[in-house]
Amino acid sequence: MNIYKNTTSIFDDQIEEVFSKKKDNEMSLILKTLSMILYQSSNNTDIVELYRLMGMENFVKVISLFDGRTVKLPSADEFKEDLILSLIYYYREIKQLSWEQVKEKLPFEISGIRYGIKIKNLNNYIRQKMEELMNSIDKEERGKIWKMKQ
Repeated sequence: MNIYKNTTSIFDDQIEEVFSKKKDNEMSLILKTLSMILYQSSNNTDIVELYRLMGMENFVKVISLFDGRTVKLPSADEFKEDLILSLIYYYREIKQLSWEQVKEKLPFEISGIRYGIKIKNLNNYIRQKMEELMNSIDKEERGKIWKMKQ
């Protein structure tokens, strides 16, 4: 089992070595013990459920990525709304379909006004990020880009 890949820590390598030598039944008991430890040290069972859902390797990647920081995940409804917006954005802005054509593609009702506002806000956000990116490039580089456009 590869828990830590491309690590520079001797401790991480030692943990990897210890876990790689265990038989499947031993590993199962060790991982069950880890679940109990996570359950005991956590304020709620969410972290244990996340561990069970992701498996050891992906869980270690998430832990390494966030390293103790607090993360606020979107609600299921918020994520669903974001998925719908991305789909509508694709049809409206990329494929240039009319609202009627977009509505025909979707198996549920949408409000063109509501999503029109969301698309406008998303386009404004994209423009803002593009401007920030362009401003971060020094003047010489901007000059090169400008020449390429003309």
